Amino acid sequence: MLVEIAGVMVIEHIQDTESKSYATKSRHRITISVDDTVLARYGKRLPYGSRWWSKKQNAAIRSQNVLAITIKIGDRIFPLNILLIGKQGRGNMDKPSYFASMLQEVLDFFDAKGVNLRAYPITFDSWYGSHKLIEMLTEQGFESILIHGKNNYVMTIDKRCAKLSVHKKSVTLCENQWGCDKQVYRVSAESPTFGSLVVLFFSDMGKMRTMMVFGKALRSCEILKIWGQHHGIEQFWRMMKSNVKCSKMSLESREGAYASVGVKVGVLGIG
Repeated sequence: MLVEIAGVMVIEHIQDTESKSYATKSRHRITISVDDTVLARYGKRLPYGSRWWSKKQNAAIRSQNVLAITIKIGDRIFPLNILLIGKQGRGNMDKPSYFASMLQEVLDFFDAKGVNLRAYPITFDSWYGSHKLIEMLTEQGFESILIHGKNNYVMTIDKRCAKLSVHKKSVTLCENQWGCDKQVYRVSAESPTFGSLVVLFFSDMGKMRTMMVFGKALRSCEILKIWGQHHGIEQFWRMMKSNVKCSKMSLESREGAYASVGVKVGVLGIG
């Protein structure tokens, strides 16, 4: 239901953006993002309750894990698909498999409407990085895939094989690069896990971070702009938790669990 309701709104915004100038398209920077969050749940009778790692509490707590696919168009954030992830039962899959199923639902809807979402970049945080993910998205036809890099990923850069944490110490960031508001260093790399890719080193809030880019060649400024749009899904989770108090609503049964999340998405006005 969410795919269809939000999808209609997204198609209108995409068509409006695509009818505008290249400058407007660049400012809107349509970006698909994927991430999950945990909703603290202490009641033992509530469904989908398991022990999931909480970044906020830095510990595994009893909670529900919610996986979402969102799309950000300019300043507007739309949830395209949301799924509660379960750990128990023989029918449960791993999180990447759940994501693949969710993504296929979204693509099928937009394909039927004649809108190609694969032309827009898709972003992930470092937890999702895997060869299986890149292979699946490449086969689906996505042109630009961006994943935040982990320090322990091994890369061969300038004929030197080492972890990204080691490369960070030898990289010299460049200032005042065209269109970049941060110090950056863009370079081609080879990874035993991911194959050929582009790595962007950049300074962010006093720390050096990395972006792994697959598919279409992107300039440094484009990579930074796209990754900036990834923050939209974090905004969505914050609104769900802080503004509409998603964790405060607790209903029994599988239907109740989805109603607890679905009602709150409706309160936000779906974007």
